[in-house]
Amino acid sequence: MLVYRYDNQDYQDGEVIFSRGDHADGLTEIEREVEARLRAASAEGEPIRRDSLYTWQDEDFARLAGSFKRARFLYELEVNDADIRHVGDLDHYSAAKDAAKLGQPYARHLEAYWTQRTGARRVEILAASARVVRKLSF
Repeated sequence: MLVYRYDNQDYQDGEVIFSRGDHADGLTEIEREVEARLRAASAEGEPIRRDSLYTWQDEDFARLAGSFKRARFLYELEVNDADIRHVGDLDHYSAAKDAAKLGQPYARHLEAYWTQRTGARRVEILAASARVVRKLSF
């Protein structure tokens, strides 16, 4: 499966890459709250969200998100099906975050992240590893 990733690390074509660690430290306070509850909402949620390489299904969205994060590089990657840990729809994560900001319950959005897809383009593929196909330009 071809996926996309923005990153500040300079990888070479053909290189196999892995997660460089948990991303939770870089989140806002409300995002950390939602992230903790999201991880708790699935039996495998903690290791999946903590240890996976975050990639995107949609190149245009990866490009947009990477520009907001001021990433230096955009990559096209290949992920083996056996290395896919979870495919999650970020619309559910965003709905949970929006509800949390308003002090509203959001457990249903967390459940939906683990079980449903809306068909939106903000789909993240969490993988054990991926191979760099090529470096793209922003």
